[in-house]
Amino acid sequence: MIKYIVILLIGLGVGYTFGYKDAKAGLPSIAERALNRFGADKIRKEAAARDKREAAASAGTP
Repeated sequence: MIKYIVILLIGLGVGYTFGYKDAKAGLPSIAERALNRFGADKIRKEAAARDKREAAASAGTP
């Protein structure tokens, strides 16, 4: 049991170190990069384009 706790603590320390370096470099979080790899970035772009179209359509309406 102690062995697993030590391994988890080492993993936590390594993950924190890598996360801190990425954040300091201005990179997005690993979760955001993983989601972007699976297409979430495309979904966000489409939603932004849709919002822009809706805003333009409602601006033209008196």
